[in-house]
Amino acid sequence: MSISQIFENISHLLQIQSGPSHRSRNYQRAAYIIRDLTDESGDEIPYLQDLTETDRLEQVRGIGESTATKIVEIIQTGTCQLYEDLKSEIGERVLDLLRVRGIGIKTASQLYQSAEIKSLADLRSAIDTGKLKEIRGLGVKTLKSIDSSLAYLESVQNLKPLGDIKPLADGLMDLLQTCSAIERVEVTGEYRRGKDMLGRLDLLVVGNAEAVQQTLTDHIEIEIITEEVVTVTVDRFPVHIYCTDHSTFAWDWLQTTGSLRHIEQLGLTQSSYRTEADIYDSVDLPYIAPELRRSTRRSDPIKAAKISPNLVTITDILADLHMHTNWSDGLNTVQEMVNGAKDLGYHYLAITDHSRSSVIANGLSAERLKAQIDVVKVIASETEGLTVLTGSEVDILKDGRLDFVDDLLAELDVVIASVHSGFGMSQVQMTKRIIRAVENPFTMMVGHPTGRLLGSRPGYAVDLSAVIDAAADHGVALEINASPYRLDLESDAVMEAKSKGVMLSVNTDAHAVSNLNQMPLGITIARRGWLESANLINTLSLDDFRRWKNRCQKL
Repeated sequence: MSISQIFENISHLLQIQSGPSHRSRNYQRAAYIIRDLTDESGDEIPYLQDLTETDRLEQVRGIGESTATKIVEIIQTGTCQLYEDLKSEIGERVLDLLRVRGIGIKTASQLYQSAEIKSLADLRSAIDTGKLKEIRGLGVKTLKSIDSSLAYLESVQNLKPLGDIKPLADGLMDLLQTCSAIERVEVTGEYRRGKDMLGRLDLLVVGNAEAVQQTLTDHIEIEIITEEVVTVTVDRFPVHIYCTDHSTFAWDWLQTTGSLRHIEQLGLTQSSYRTEADIYDSVDLPYIAPELRRSTRRSDPIKAAKISPNLVTITDILADLHMHTNWSDGLNTVQEMVNGAKDLGYHYLAITDHSRSSVIANGLSAERLKAQIDVVKVIASETEGLTVLTGSEVDILKDGRLDFVDDLLAELDVVIASVHSGFGMSQVQMTKRIIRAVENPFTMMVGHPTGRLLGSRPGYAVDLSAVIDAAADHGVALEINASPYRLDLESDAVMEAKSKGVMLSVNTDAHAVSNLNQMPLGITIARRGWLESANLINTLSLDDFRRWKNRCQKL
């Protein structure tokens, strides 16, 4: 957990316990300040350590002696005594209430103080017994929102987003590879298939269970160990480590990757194979990528194997068309984001900060956007080997209009239309809202089209098929947002968009230079949706992209 998150949690716990106070506001303010004290990678600790070691920490405006002391304590121990005391007094799970749509800090405090609701389980009990209806200030609409949001959180309570599990997978693989008795380590299971929400991490090693146990013992508590699998829990998340040898590796990798339905469809009998490709060849099928080894209402990889696509890869991506800078709610400057994209070898990028209605994200007014356009054009003129495009992530207003007038939109190279408010609209209203934005001649792309936040909230109610149809009719692209908290569109919707001729774009929605490295997560979703390079606008050369844009915007 980051230092800024600990300070924010302290502020929330104090407010839930006793209501708003000068003390709680100080911790919230400290969280904001600390969040901005990062190095270029977005990591807080190295920069804070440097400030501490050079006696400059208390020189930072807003950080006094008490805050500085706690920062040092957290750097050294991973926590601080005040935070531990508050968790002991109130219970850390009370913070989960803030994940429920309809519950802000004021309502969470009211639930805790008047009804002793300290967790999502307590909240469910209060809903089911009618106790929640007795709390003042909670109207019918709010109660309904709380109930539906809680139901979603309950449905994913044992799941974690793919992006959250990647650091765990990378760390365990690195650790296991330090053992000379373990000759190979690979991811398998749901993780290898690229599911957006995971219930378990599976690894496959060439080595025996004893070697795995000896390697992990000093770092992780072993729960179950057999000859073939070692089961552990890391940060309350289950991990299965399967053990095999070289002679059966390909077979075991296929079997543990799944899905079960896919394996059943293959109808194989165990034998020695050199590679997975050899296994598929034995049943007269081409190699099927792990991301496609699933059967859905839209795809059956076995039936479609003869037209198995040449799936897009990270090397096909030439541009990132959605990113934010410190002009709105990003961490880094325009120049720093440009440098980061250049380091990744991109041919072009777009700077797309928030528009004026996204007040919470420091959205740009028309005047500020005009000023930014001038700044971006100067940087573009001074940048070699990378074309820098102007743009904006423009809010779709509740009536479907875009947040800027057409004359200003016409000055931009990239216009992304996104919903950032009014999530409670009916399906009919939301669908009309987004389709009207799609019909705007300056809309180039719809950003994170369902608005979902993995593990936190479901997408808003929308007829996605109707939106896809409208995008097809008007030549507008749909985004695959690679943020680990979104991965929006999901893969079945991606497949539907492809089938209807809609172009897509995998973008990082980066809010820091380090976020530019999230692109592979989006590529995983694109591959699960059967996308090839030709289905994406940000695999196009710059000239081809501009030609596509002109057709899209009918310019």
